[in-house]
Amino acid sequence: MKLSDAIARVDTSPSNTSDASLEPFEQALGLTTYMSWDDEFAKRVKKHWLSKWYCTDTWVGIAVYTMDGKPVAVSSQMARKSDEDLEFLSKEIGEEIRAFILSLADAPSVPVADLDQEIGEGYTVNYGSELLTMKGFYQGQPVEVISHWNGNYSLPSKLWHLVTVRLPDGSTKEINLKDFVIPYSLVG
Repeated sequence: MKLSDAIARVDTSPSNTSDASLEPFEQALGLTTYMSWDDEFAKRVKKHWLSKWYCTDTWVGIAVYTMDGKPVAVSSQMARKSDEDLEFLSKEIGEEIRAFILSLADAPSVPVADLDQEIGEGYTVNYGSELLTMKGFYQGQPVEVISHWNGNYSLPSKLWHLVTVRLPDGSTKEINLKDFVIPYSLVG
């Protein structure tokens, strides 16, 4: 029997149908969508077995995939730990499936930054040992760290979070690092 004859006659009844996984399609098409499951894909793409057997805890064998009831691909997986090798019935069908999968992944796979998000004038660190710069701001005034705890970090110690800064008038003050704002690395 030719593969085309078997595909045309595969049993598509519910008892011979499994949910289709995106993974073998992505592997065959060289895609990375980071989707593990999609309802639209599961609704339209089905897996029907030409042959199957149980390998440890996984059904494996030869399968025919359909999309909207039309055969689109065949696959084989000979053992549980083997890859499922998938081939499309034509190049055009492969491109159609690629476009379909990419349409599902468009919105969630492209994180877009909120450029209007307020990020403040700088950032803070928790421990004196994390300081990479000694210049920053305290209550909106430019200050310079002149000493910080750089000793043994055995528990407990409030000193870990304290620094001594020189204020603009030349005086010094001990402050908590959460109040010492380090400016972002910007030009201009």
